[in-house]
Amino acid sequence: MYLALYRKYRPRTFDDVISQEHVTTTLKNQIKTGKIAHAYLFTGSRGTGKTTCAKLLALAVNCLSPKDGNPCGECEACIAAANGCSDIVEMDAASNNGVDDVRALRDEVVYTPVMLKHRVYIIDEAHMMTAEAFNALLKTIEEPPQHVVFILATTELHKIPATILSRCQQFSFNRVSVKDSSHRLLKIAKSENISLDENAAALISRLSDGGMRDAISLLDRCAGITLNITEQTVRDAVGIAGTEHLFSLAECVRDHDPAKALKLLDKLHEGSKDPVLLLQELSGHFRDLMMLSAMNGDFSLIPPSGGDREKLLSQANDFTLGETIRCIEILQEHIASAARMPRREIAAQMCLIRLCSPQLDSDVTALSLRVEKLEKKLADLSAGNLPIKNIEKPTVEKAAEHAILPEEEAPKTVKEVESTPQQSDEKPAWLFENGQPDEYDEYPPMPGDIPAAQQNAPTEPELLFEPDAPAEPELPFEPDAPTEPELPFEPDIPTEPDTPDEPKEHIDPIRQLNDLDPAGQWEQTVAQLPEFLKALLKDVKVKIDGNKIVLSGYSPFLYDFMQKGDSAMRVQAAAKQVTGREMRLQFVEQEAEQEEEIRDRADVFLRQAQSMGVKIKNKGTKGKA
Repeated sequence: MYLALYRKYRPRTFDDVISQEHVTTTLKNQIKTGKIAHAYLFTGSRGTGKTTCAKLLALAVNCLSPKDGNPCGECEACIAAANGCSDIVEMDAASNNGVDDVRALRDEVVYTPVMLKHRVYIIDEAHMMTAEAFNALLKTIEEPPQHVVFILATTELHKIPATILSRCQQFSFNRVSVKDSSHRLLKIAKSENISLDENAAALISRLSDGGMRDAISLLDRCAGITLNITEQTVRDAVGIAGTEHLFSLAECVRDHDPAKALKLLDKLHEGSKDPVLLLQELSGHFRDLMMLSAMNGDFSLIPPSGGDREKLLSQANDFTLGETIRCIEILQEHIASAARMPRREIAAQMCLIRLCSPQLDSDVTALSLRVEKLEKKLADLSAGNLPIKNIEKPTVEKAAEHAILPEEEAPKTVKEVESTPQQSDEKPAWLFENGQPDEYDEYPPMPGDIPAAQQNAPTEPELLFEPDAPAEPELPFEPDAPTEPELPFEPDIPTEPDTPDEPKEHIDPIRQLNDLDPAGQWEQTVAQLPEFLKALLKDVKVKIDGNKIVLSGYSPFLYDFMQKGDSAMRVQAAAKQVTGREMRLQFVEQEAEQEEEIRDRADVFLRQAQSMGVKIKNKGTKGKA
């Protein structure tokens, strides 16, 4: 009968156990000095060597001539134990977990060993025992007979009662490293005349998740397919995607292309690829990207079979650290929920859609990730890592070259195009204050940039006003009407005040500030801000008061966002560019704004009353008039 490889190549000594030197060294020293405990507790994940070390310890405590703490395997005791001696009892607590089983064990421990020095009880999967069974074993495991040794093994330490833990020597087994596992697989493959590639061995070690038994079992399965085992052979045996598919899926996540990702998933599913295993592989891929981003391109913690390292480093630069963490969280969430869904591919489809559509996440974390990505692009742009497209200003020659003309019409030459009034890009002189364009003539003038007198001015040249003083319209000549004699100049008589139609020589600076267009200035300020700030300031009430931009009606999130980042500085810089003066932001609540408005109206009323000679006593001034 064929013997499985993990049973055939089970370690025979403590030195053969890999990645558990902290355990094997202690056990060998106890064997050499004879200081053997009465109860041991081995904990750790599956396939790390707990049961193997328990069997080796049972042989070592009974060996007649141990070698450096290891059983010799040649004496009568070792041969008897290897053939199944009754003094070494292996008990599966998964099927013998009741109180009656423990009572039967308790009745047996009083008998002396038949052939060996010690009677050893190995209780595997000890966490499966009931509370009553643990209570029945408690007194025996605390004060066992001198010839009895208990060895408990479990993968779930938290299920062992504290009363049992305090009575045992506890040893924690580590996961087997990828390096040690790959070396052992290559050694076993050489003994079995199997051609095993190093990358294939590393991939098997990664898929085994630190369990040596799982790794050897997977090697045994691949050997059933072919004796020339490559990385692709392992992927076909397990049903997972290659690294090229993982890079393609990561590119879909980067480009926010869920359609392409779903098509690739459907193609892999048709090729008998397990969707959940694909998500696990994609999670490991984003884990590698996360480690490269956090360690600045250091590959010391990246497994050797993680794919093309240059391509992996290049793709790590396409994602921020927050984006890789978000992808891993979404992948782990859907991997855990796939076990509860009848169709596993639906869980994979939902996961890929969420990965490629960050706008579906409406929490603060998703918004901060978008801002982080924008800041990264701005940093790359400032550092010169992103190319800037030079937009050429359209000329008349290029317009003539690319113009679409009717078939019957002959194409015009460049001179004819320049002579055509409709295609001339010259601006009329009335758009400029001095009749000539300034340094800002490449942009069309805004409504606020043209004086009001020029906006309403007629288009005929003879009706235009002079720049210094508007001229009176000429009256028709009436020769019969007698003209009135001019009055002599009297300097002592004050002149009549200027009419509203005549321009004033002195302009009040306060009135000039009030004549500005706050709404238009705020619209121009917002137009220069990034898109995410435009969205945040969409429903906020704004009032421009002198050199202050008063914001009200805002949400607590907007207040925190503007206070922590540099968004307030961006708004102030844009306002300065529009208004030409330093502006600062002021956040007020709606009630405070209304109270300030009412107080201002009361102050205006009091000043008007005092100017008319009316004395009003204000209670708020404590009796002062």
